[in-house]
Amino acid sequence: MPTKLMWKTIFLSQLLLLFSYLLGAQKPVLVIPTGHSASIHAVSCSSDGKYFLTAGGDNLVKIWNSEGQEIRTFKPVDAEYRQAQLSPDGTRILAAYCQESTDAWILNALTGEKTMTLKGLETPLKVAKYAPDGQTVITADEAGMLSLWNTKNGKLLHRWQGHDSAVLSLCFSPDGKYLATNTVNGITKIWDAKTGVENQLLSAALMKDCISVTGFSPDGKTICGTCKNIEFEVALWSMEARQKIATTHGYNCFFSPDGANICVLQFNGAAILPVEKLSAVPLQHLVAPLRPSEVAIPFYSQDGLFLPDGKSLLLYADSYPVVYDVLTSKELWAMKGYAEPIQCVTFSPDGTSCLVGSRNDIVDWDLREGQVVKRLTGHGADVRQVRYAPDGQKIVSVGNDYVGRVWEAASGNMLFTATGMAVLPLQSYAGIMAISPDGQYFVKGHSPGWQEDTPQLSLWNLSDGSLRSMIGENKD
Repeated sequence: MPTKLMWKTIFLSQLLLLFSYLLGAQKPVLVIPTGHSASIHAVSCSSDGKYFLTAGGDNLVKIWNSEGQEIRTFKPVDAEYRQAQLSPDGTRILAAYCQESTDAWILNALTGEKTMTLKGLETPLKVAKYAPDGQTVITADEAGMLSLWNTKNGKLLHRWQGHDSAVLSLCFSPDGKYLATNTVNGITKIWDAKTGVENQLLSAALMKDCISVTGFSPDGKTICGTCKNIEFEVALWSMEARQKIATTHGYNCFFSPDGANICVLQFNGAAILPVEKLSAVPLQHLVAPLRPSEVAIPFYSQDGLFLPDGKSLLLYADSYPVVYDVLTSKELWAMKGYAEPIQCVTFSPDGTSCLVGSRNDIVDWDLREGQVVKRLTGHGADVRQVRYAPDGQKIVSVGNDYVGRVWEAASGNMLFTATGMAVLPLQSYAGIMAISPDGQYFVKGHSPGWQEDTPQLSLWNLSDGSLRSMIGENKD
């Protein structure tokens, strides 16, 4: 016979399950977009410039509108898409794993579901790209095999052995007539995109010193690419003259929609130069945002593209993509909600906003509008904890460097810092922080270190940032 205690246990267990169900069924009143939490692998846009696609190392594929707002997110269930491209009409996505997989997939851009698989390669796929009209897709594998596919039914239209080594990059001419391919050995060839017949005269002109073809001019008469040179150098080749006609410093480049200018990617940015004179002073110089780092490491802009109207340009390095005005070089909008892993979150006393801490800054979100109000910048390390003072007038944060910071909530200005006395970098102590109920003091942590007189906690006056006392000192 079940005892009274057993019946109580069963009742409480069922009640807990009911609460769990009800809590799980609740819908959030606001979802804060977090952007990508890892480096971005690929960026592309629809032919009308209304939609953009990003694929990141966090195994997420995101669709954005022309105002930089994230409107859709897909998470592949089988693999991380190292390559992803939005179709010219914006309705489909070409995706590829490009590690050990021999397949590429076409996805529905609304649902993220696979609609067809392009399969049949014998070696791992390296590159996949839409033709300008979106009716066909070209893939290239590790063995140098090129395959042309019909995007309506996924059928193979043509296949030929283009190279004897892995193809690293390829691009179509704007009219889709020519296809340029480049291999790991620095061999570049130009093909008839439909028949697979090599244009040997054009290939020979490029094979002399071109190691990567990055794009065709809008009229199809000029090719831009990277040269065989110890220094970073990009060049222009004339399709008609079959020779190199200009060079400049850089490691990647692409034409503007009207063909008048070229964007050259350089260290931590991009220079916009007139095609007629690459040696001229840049018309504009844009700087790509970088992922915060405590170590000074050289970063390079990974890629970019002009928007179809030619008035703006998208650029990204190791962080989120940003769209700039070409004439003024001003940032128009960025594809981000929050581009770094979130470390901590806290709500304001009145519940109208929340603070999100990350690698080196704090974002203040308006919960009513779902928008970023301000950013609190100045932390040199991970933001371990962030809190509002009880009256909501001040914000206190502690970083992974054991430094506390007090901010004015209204303006986001830093008022003062509370420096640590750390000996050993033990992160568990850096995250200890509390504010007294009356808002007069706050406590932050230190490393216990190996010295007997090293404090573990310190008490500070919130009004002026003065140190009041040490907690945990060895008094013996």
